[in-house]
This record gives sequence, structure tokens and C-alpha cells, in this order.
Amino acid sequence: MRHRVANGDQVSYTVRMTAENRRSRRVKTWFPVRMRHGERRNTAVAKDVSAKGILLAARRQLELGSEVHVSLHVDPEAGCPRLVQGRVVRQEPNSNDPGGLWPYKVAIEFDQPDDELLTAVGAAS
Repeated sequence: MRHRVANGDQVSYTVRMTAENRRSRRVKTWFPVRMRHGERRNTAVAKDVSAKGILLAARRQLELGSEVHVSLHVDPEAGCPRLVQGRVVRQEPNSNDPGGLWPYKVAIEFDQPDDELLTAVGAAS
């Protein structure tokens, strides 16, 4: 199902995923994430994750389709973050925090699935 979202002068389209569209298991989580897209940097928090992508609560909007380099700080005690690349496939206002630190939800699809990511998230919990 397609929804039209108007944001001031910007209009973007998002595709709502249904359970039938998802092919990999998603896990609810909460850990820090840093992103780089072009020369810009953004801080976010992971809300849920799968081997193929991640849903973030973010401070800033990102352009749909933009390429991002993502540092997943799954386990702060491990020292090194997990590094993945992907692209923004969806974004929308975060109704849980509209005026707070994380006013946007951003979905990123990884370029390559990370089959070990869910294991790392589970081990760090």
C-alpha cells in the first residue's frame, strides 16, 4: 500500500511493509547508531533490526534513496562498531517523539545482508 506524505514543500512516497513483505526476522532493540551520508553526519537510535535492514529513530531527515554508511554500536563494551552500508527506503515523522530528540523514523535497507547481526544484538542484550 502506498501513502503520500507531504512535508512543507517536499512530497515523498513511502511503501508500508506488511508482514507478507518481510522475509527476515526483525528484533526490537535500542542501541546507538551513527550515520554518514555524503559529508553530513547523523545520530540515531536503533528501534528494530533484521539481517537486511534497520529502523531508526533519528534526529534529522534523510533523503529517500540516499546512500548511507552506518556504524552500529550494538555492544559498547566490544569497542568496535559493526559497519554496514545501505540506502534510505522509508522515512516518516516519529509519532512517539514528535518534538523530542528523535522526531523521525528512518528505514535503511542494507546493501548486503548481515546474517550475524541478530546474533550480535542478542548477545549484547
